[in-house]
Amino acid sequence: MTIKGVDLTPVEKKKISFDLMWLVVLGLIALAFFGYWVFGKTYDGKIAARQEEIVQIENEIKDIETNQIPGINEIKDKIKNLRIEIEQIKKLSKNPTLYSNLLDEFRARMPANIWISNLSIEPASSSIAFNGTVLTLPEKPPLATLALFIRELQNSTFFREPVLSSVSQSEKEGLLVYSFQMDLNYNPDIAIEGGAEKR
Repeated sequence: MTIKGVDLTPVEKKKISFDLMWLVVLGLIALAFFGYWVFGKTYDGKIAARQEEIVQIENEIKDIETNQIPGINEIKDKIKNLRIEIEQIKKLSKNPTLYSNLLDEFRARMPANIWISNLSIEPASSSIAFNGTVLTLPEKPPLATLALFIRELQNSTFFREPVLSSVSQSEKEGLLVYSFQMDLNYNPDIAIEGGAEKR
């Protein structure tokens, strides 16, 4: 019905629709921020522990100086090393991509028939220790695969001085496998700068 040119026909109200995909994206962003916050809190705790240890050692130095006890230089060196470790931890906490870049480069250098069962990254000494398993394949002998893996790590600017600590042979589910342990160092500056190298 229309009165004096005014349309009184009921107008259907528009329904507000929410895109489920946007909700998922917002949830992922919130989860990422929470993970970064937890990551920072972990390293804050490590830094606080090191700083508390420094205070304790400084108190020991005062006692040594007062009583003229030998060994003060060794304790001062320990404090110096602790301060260096704190700076390295701070550097790592401000660059959460370091772990990701190291793992990307590590995976890019690893042959397909090698599995890593345990890997530890130590920022204080810029070192990596890990255990792995090599599956015996006709075209990829295990010892030759290990030698190739070591060469790949040596050719990477991320890593240096890979050392094969041990190798043992066993059989799992009818397959001959070799278990090994390896240690190496990494360059923190290169690892922080970018991702895996293109070969």
